[in-house]
Amino acid sequence: MQATTGFLPLTEEIKKKTPIPLGVAISPTTPGIAAEIDATVEQLIRCSACQGYLSPFCKIENGKWECSICHTQHLYEESEISKAQLANSNYQVNIRKNPEMGQFICIYFSTDFNESDFNRNKQALTGLLRYLPKDARCIIFIGSEQYPIALLVPPQKFECFSLNSENTDDQIAPDAYSVTTTEPNKENTELHVACIAKFSSFNAILGLDLAKFFFTQETIPAAERALAKISRSKDKTPVIKSIELAGTLANAFTPSPLRFISFVDQIPRTPPILEALRKFLVRLDYVVTNYTKCIPDMAKVLQGEIYILSNENPGGQGMNIARSTSAYQLVSRCRGHRCATEWKQAPNHLSEVQEQVIFLPVLISDNQPLALEIVPLPNQPSYVFQLTAKYYISEPDNTAFIFRVMNFEIKSTGKLQEYVSSVNWNVALWFWMHKVFEKYQREAVSALMRGAANVIAEVGDVSEDLKRAVCSTRHLYALGSDPIMKYIGGQLMFTTVPESLNIVPKIIVNNGKKIVLSANGVYEDSPDGTSFSEEAIAYQSKYPIYLPIITPIDKNLAEIDQEYLGILDKLVRSLQN
Repeated sequence: MQATTGFLPLTEEIKKKTPIPLGVAISPTTPGIAAEIDATVEQLIRCSACQGYLSPFCKIENGKWECSICHTQHLYEESEISKAQLANSNYQVNIRKNPEMGQFICIYFSTDFNESDFNRNKQALTGLLRYLPKDARCIIFIGSEQYPIALLVPPQKFECFSLNSENTDDQIAPDAYSVTTTEPNKENTELHVACIAKFSSFNAILGLDLAKFFFTQETIPAAERALAKISRSKDKTPVIKSIELAGTLANAFTPSPLRFISFVDQIPRTPPILEALRKFLVRLDYVVTNYTKCIPDMAKVLQGEIYILSNENPGGQGMNIARSTSAYQLVSRCRGHRCATEWKQAPNHLSEVQEQVIFLPVLISDNQPLALEIVPLPNQPSYVFQLTAKYYISEPDNTAFIFRVMNFEIKSTGKLQEYVSSVNWNVALWFWMHKVFEKYQREAVSALMRGAANVIAEVGDVSEDLKRAVCSTRHLYALGSDPIMKYIGGQLMFTTVPESLNIVPKIIVNNGKKIVLSANGVYEDSPDGTSFSEEAIAYQSKYPIYLPIITPIDKNLAEIDQEYLGILDKLVRSLQN
């Protein structure tokens, strides 16, 4: 939980003096932040009036407990459950666990690319396969016009595999069974290669045991060797085909989560059939070679992520995609004591908001932040908040359905300088970005500059972080004029925790080398443009959206942009006069 300010304004006068957004960036599904209580949701102690849960912010007096949200009093009976609720600000219970029902991963690899793009997509897929979770069970579809449906079959399944199909067009390709290699000073070594099972229609595989198609860590190398032998061909409507496959398989694998990753050349339009996937635990990702103007629109309705294939390091991008984590079917509510709360939708990701409740069918990382706006009543010494969240998450060997309660408090202050000094500008600017993201670059940067000038003109001296950040915003991909980089920068902006996003550029010196962290990713000077420090690579891996390490360092991010600092100073003086 990261608030825009360490204190909320005590009076309306202080609030009106500065246009600082009041809100909290919350990641409800972050692992390891909540104590686990051995109970059911029904056994948790809760308020009969507002439905708030017992927490450390509740008062216990004379055998009664007072709700921290509505102040209704209830009879208090001590138990192991009530003691656990009082002892932990954040706690959770497991509503249900499905043993041995972890996440399934399906890959759809279209073969309809030009030669150079085809090879880059193979590199990205290879990087993804090599870094899949250890317990992953993976099915690989090959998209080709020659056969409506084609799957890779692991090598150890050849002898026992039977199609059981009356259609003679359904077959296992006889090629790619095994190859024999000779290495110096070694005997001949047989390397097994996955083969391709081809089907005339999707209905032909519905009655099959899909477990025979699963690749695991032991058989992934065979899939890599088979993919190296696959050649290009036409593939009609790969996006529609992949969505239909995802829906059918998600229904077959329920209640286990399904992650479906497709490699396609482009997305020509937004398919209308995406709505049918909302009820399933399915994450639908696309790795797209050629950017089209349809991508931002589809991203707003897709329960997953659209990645633009990297030109510099597709293998590294594949690794980044494989390592990303997911949460499913999140329903979250936040209540505040004498304070209104409202969820703000990210402008480029799918979510539904109704009053105090937000629903996301998929979160593309377990740290994905949500924006909660706060409207406090004046003249209150402090404000207590309680967030509840239900969601599914895939763990090793099981799928967990979790109910989590998170409680926090923000105090107020009547001192203007103390209020402004407590601002976390990374979070405050992240909230501002929600409002200006869809504007044209000049309009968006101008709005941010005016907002910063209003704050400086009213309170005088402010943190240098605000000046550095605002003056650098014209260099951010998310507000740029290039549509591809604006899309990538926007996806990074609203899926990364503000403190890790570094809208206020952060400079790190390690072993004499300077690293700059920003909302554009990681910058580091490299002698040859390709070799980077382990520290820079480690920082890069923390971003949920892949961006290559950039060299040389952009001086406008490492230092204050002097041109825009001068413009900001003029704006401040005009407001003070």
